[in-house]
Amino acid sequence: MIQLKEGDVIGKGKIVRLQDIAKPRAPDIPKEANWEEQLLETNGSNFMEKIDWAGSDINDDQKKKLMVIFQKFRKAFFNEDGDIGLFKGGIEHIIEIRQDVPFPKSRTYRVPIGNQAEVEKQEKEMLRLDVIEPSKSEFTSPIVLVRKKDGSARLTTDFRLLNAVTKKQNYKIPLIADIVDLTSHGKFFTNLDLIQGFFQIPLREQDRHLTAFATPTGTYQYKRMPMGLCGAPHTFQTTFVATFQQNLELSSSTADHLSQPNTNNEDHHDEKRPDEE
Repeated sequence: MIQLKEGDVIGKGKIVRLQDIAKPRAPDIPKEANWEEQLLETNGSNFMEKIDWAGSDINDDQKKKLMVIFQKFRKAFFNEDGDIGLFKGGIEHIIEIRQDVPFPKSRTYRVPIGNQAEVEKQEKEMLRLDVIEPSKSEFTSPIVLVRKKDGSARLTTDFRLLNAVTKKQNYKIPLIADIVDLTSHGKFFTNLDLIQGFFQIPLREQDRHLTAFATPTGTYQYKRMPMGLCGAPHTFQTTFVATFQQNLELSSSTADHLSQPNTNNEDHHDEKRPDEE
């Protein structure tokens, strides 16, 4: 117990002006985690109700054929269940660690109390989608809650320390000029925007612990390939090539967008039908 005597100085008072109070710093958001900002927003409504034929030059018979395809393969589309797809073609993302550099120590960012409810909400959603799982990993990367223009947020992971010790992979993303040349002959176009395309590719089980991240409620690791990982674009491009091998000369991809042109409607219907197997 501390005893104070009359006249003891226990502190000094000072008038503080508002401009003297430092503003909180914005979180350090890695650019790899924020590229999805430019993608279109989607929701979990029934996509069949959202088809807009306004301005379309195709006739009623061609529309009916398209509707049959859409209905038959409706599970391939992001629908009211809110679930995302999972690639089952035998490709998974692999993380190879360099042996010539020391492995980094874990790093965490403080989650402000005002963001903790949102972080927990997104954790639960990723668990529901089977994107993450509980982890006992000793190494964790920090999380960042990225605010979008509409005020909503996206939970991302800052993998810069992990990427620094990951073996690099060379990958080729198509040039815009090449895509323009490829599509210049087309009259009919199909553009596919994958919902959380990177999360549709499995992450090798033995590498999952490397992607662990800590939150106020626990530690988790990814089961699917997250954005921001070194080599993730290479794996996505490899998956694209494997999926569209038959029509590769007529298709192109950038990030998680796919494009396919054709000169006539009949060929276009045939080539964009999913593999029924």
